[in-house]
Amino acid sequence: MLLSDHGQQLPALHQAILDRPPAESDLVAVREAVQREWVAAIDPVLTARKARIVATSDALSGSSYHRGHRWLEVITDALARRHGLDVPDERCSLAARVVLGVLGAGVEEWMANGCLGELSDVINHRFELMTRLCGDWSGRGAEGSASSDGA
Repeated sequence: MLLSDHGQQLPALHQAILDRPPAESDLVAVREAVQREWVAAIDPVLTARKARIVATSDALSGSSYHRGHRWLEVITDALARRHGLDVPDERCSLAARVVLGVLGAGVEEWMANGCLGELSDVINHRFELMTRLCGDWSGRGAEGSASSDGA
């Protein structure tokens, strides 16, 4: 019962990723789709309560993990379709894992701070940080990125 709605927004999320402009990066496309189809649809207080309960139980954590795997499949498939692929490749799989990690880090940060502020702002901040890191790793945007984050 606690996790029954865990993947309710997945069909809409899949379509929202596909509907993003083709010129957008995968990171931006998924961030925007997640903000529109997941963050906007959740009850932050209820989400925080559920997450706290799940964290106290190995069985619920395991069930949540398996349901979360469906998120990975949906995002991977949507990214593959954005790139005209019938079958997802390594790039799509890795990109989906990265965006889920960024999303998860944002939710964890929000919860660790007592669910204060807007979850959407925290998630946007995490995605912006990931975008800057990608620029740093590729050699673009290294100037000033580290100093602005204190990293």
